[in-house]
Amino acid sequence: MENVAGKPVALRGLRVLLCSGNTAEFARIEGILKQRNAVQTIGVWKARSIDFQSVDAVILDASFAPDKGTEFITELYSSLARPLLFISAPDDPLSAIEAQRLGVSNFLVKSDKIYEVLELALCEAVRSFKTHTPIASLRAHITDLEAQVERLSIDPPSRLTSARVSAPEPHDAAARRRDLLTTIVDRLSRGEVNLPAYPELSRRLDQLIEDSQSVDHIAKLLKQDTAIAAKLISISNSAYYRRGNRENRTVEHAIAVLGLDVTLNHVTLIANRALYTVRNPRLQPMLADLWRHGTAVAYLSRWIAAGTGFASLNEAFAMGLFHDIGKLFLIQAVAQLEDGGAFKVAYPIILLPQFLETNHGVFGTTLLEIWKLPASYGEVAQFHATPDGAPAESLGPRIVHLADLLAAKAGIGDDDESPVEDQIPAAADSLNIDPSTFDTMIETLMVVLHVTGD
Repeated sequence: MENVAGKPVALRGLRVLLCSGNTAEFARIEGILKQRNAVQTIGVWKARSIDFQSVDAVILDASFAPDKGTEFITELYSSLARPLLFISAPDDPLSAIEAQRLGVSNFLVKSDKIYEVLELALCEAVRSFKTHTPIASLRAHITDLEAQVERLSIDPPSRLTSARVSAPEPHDAAARRRDLLTTIVDRLSRGEVNLPAYPELSRRLDQLIEDSQSVDHIAKLLKQDTAIAAKLISISNSAYYRRGNRENRTVEHAIAVLGLDVTLNHVTLIANRALYTVRNPRLQPMLADLWRHGTAVAYLSRWIAAGTGFASLNEAFAMGLFHDIGKLFLIQAVAQLEDGGAFKVAYPIILLPQFLETNHGVFGTTLLEIWKLPASYGEVAQFHATPDGAPAESLGPRIVHLADLLAAKAGIGDDDESPVEDQIPAAADSLNIDPSTFDTMIETLMVVLHVTGD
């Protein structure tokens, strides 16, 4: 799929299903693809009307079944998962974000140049499909998740909260949370709840780092995304990072100013920001708070790790960012269920914080496994609140636990958390960290969050 220069080349012999409601574009795309591939076309969709057994890849135009695009993608992934290239309208960026969240393999935004890159985009969709797991391929994970959920109902986890004693909750509140948990797992098993997709840019960047590629290769990748390139240049020109009076104008200059490690941290943030978006106005504020908290914990985890001899500061940063990824998954699931009419009455927002706190570790660990991230990330997702339960040799949960407490001290914690300052000394002692550095660390955090706009 790649030539000697490392550039993707067009695939041949694919059975491509082209789905478009625009006749003119339909004919032009079909003409391009038919030069090398067998093309089936469809302009109108009815549920269960497509034999995906006879398809190797799908191109879905946003004009096709615009009111039921999510339903179409769900049927594709629940019937027989296939690489999917999504073509979004230029005036509807949210449709591309939603499609990525559902797990599409690649997307293009309509422009005059789209026909020049169509085959390469399809090639990339096929390549990407092999490295991420759409919903129909999750059966083993779901079976394991069901078993863990069953254990949760018997022995729910608790945070390390020696200073907090929770009052007994009403029976109906606990029952509603159990019902929601069962509903999410059931709908997930039927392909009706979709998982957040690991950003493709992050995956490609991870591969470059793993292959020890040069800064020039990394800069070349980052320049392919104009939004990320512009954001990096902007951050490098901020008062916090800028050196002298020279204005940075290129990605290469930005990397030189920020340093490669800090650049990678910012790219991780920018690439993952779109995951924290839903169209549900009741739930979006929760995701916005979750993003700010995750960002704070990411920076703090990196700085704490620097004083512990932890092997990779970038890994510590990512662990901090993803420590509550299970909450993201569950909030998105609730949003999908509400938007799909699964509840006669909207799920009470007041019950969600405790539901998320109880269940996010299990769901976060499962999602990170599906994303094919190292097992150490899953240990952080599962044990960051109770690090004593993690394997003795696992340093990540203790680092992120302390970062979590410091973020709460800075006022960027979970809304349902009570004051945590009395827990900080013990958490610092477990890492042999001097607590006298924490106030400076928090001051620096607030500056960096202001610089990055998070």
